Amino acid sequence: MPVPPYLINIEPTLPHRTEHPTVNNGQT
Repeated sequence: MPVPPYLINIEPTLPHRTEHPTVNNGQT
């Protein structure tokens, strides 16, 4: 599902967010 901009901003700073590994990889 789409990730809101504020989540995209915090994803890289939250390495424990391993439930969205593809999001972390795609938004770095």
